[in-house]
Amino acid sequence: MGIQNFPAVLQPIIQQGFLDREFQTALNSRLGYRLIADREEFSVGIGETLTKTRAGLKPSVTTPLAAASNTNLDNGLTSTNWGVEQYTITLNFYAATQDLNMVTSRVGIASQFAVLAPTISINAVPSSAAVNVALAVAGTVSPGNAAVRVGISVNSGGAPSSWVNATVSDGSWTASVTPGGSGTIYLWAEQSAATGVQAVSGAISVVTPALTVSAPGSGTTTAALRITGSVAPASDSVKVQLTTQNAAAPTSGWSTASNVSGSFSAALTPAAAGTYYAWAEDPTTGLNAVSSAIAVSAVVAASFTFNNPGGSYTHGSSSTIPLNGGVSPAQDAATQVALSTSSTAPPSAGWETATLLQGNTFWAIYYPVPAAAGAYYVWVETSSGGSQTVSSFTISVS
Repeated sequence: MGIQNFPAVLQPIIQQGFLDREFQTALNSRLGYRLIADREEFSVGIGETLTKTRAGLKPSVTTPLAAASNTNLDNGLTSTNWGVEQYTITLNFYAATQDLNMVTSRVGIASQFAVLAPTISINAVPSSAAVNVALAVAGTVSPGNAAVRVGISVNSGGAPSSWVNATVSDGSWTASVTPGGSGTIYLWAEQSAATGVQAVSGAISVVTPALTVSAPGSGTTTAALRITGSVAPASDSVKVQLTTQNAAAPTSGWSTASNVSGSFSAALTPAAAGTYYAWAEDPTTGLNAVSSAIAVSAVVAASFTFNNPGGSYTHGSSSTIPLNGGVSPAQDAATQVALSTSSTAPPSAGWETATLLQGNTFWAIYYPVPAAAGAYYVWVETSSGGSQTVSSFTISVS
């Protein structure tokens, strides 16, 4: 530390080389009075004055004795009395000090840290798992570098008999465990060096993996086929696909099915006529299933006819217009109907699904009366926009 960092009152002492003497010699008192004076005890408080009286010394004699008067037993001396001494004493404090403060800047906390209690947790686990299929688990741990091990137990109150070391990185851990049999299990995680720091998952139902798939026996190239089936464990995702062979599972081109509590479904449309098979796959367990053959036929272009309902209708009313006509050849392709004031430009909106009757040779619908007045043509087509046909007559809406 430089001299300039000392208080100004100390700097001259340092420069003259008297700092050691000032701090050491001057602080050691030398009380000479104890060697030449009588010690007397007295009772007085700080700041009080005490008056004391005592026998004093006899006066000094400055005249020598005459030899002729040195007679008798008293040597010619005459007895005299001593004087009286009276004095006052006051107890006062005397002190001196010197500034030794050498702090020249603010003092604060240089650093601090908190010691947290060790913890461990397990992330959400699936409600079901499959026998002999690896189950990936993960969680968090504090301190972030603490070793973690995981295990499987058949109850939430008894620790596992065997453990698997997890991989730990920056407070997160991952591991993989494999259930060996069906039933209910619980996943345990604990710190390897502090086995009292543990976490237990919720119940997991372990089942034997299974997968089934079914599809309709026939279909057309314009209508989607409904593919259904079941999967265990019920929480597994399922992928489906249509192929023209049932010998080997596809390696690509899968579509994800909708799974609700182990029952899945999907809608797949054949690309062309032919014999198809529906495949299903459980990516978690690796199981595949294939349906029976599906005969898919090409859809022959439909020809639509119209029956004029006649009459007139009031716009904006809640009534409907009875529309119907024929379909040739018979087919189960979805059919839709709309009204338009144009006989050349098909409607862009307002399509309503018609019902096919009489062996798919007759279509019919109760169509809502338009909101605006006018002369309306009837348009009909398949739901895919095919075989679009317009009526030769108009319906009057006033």
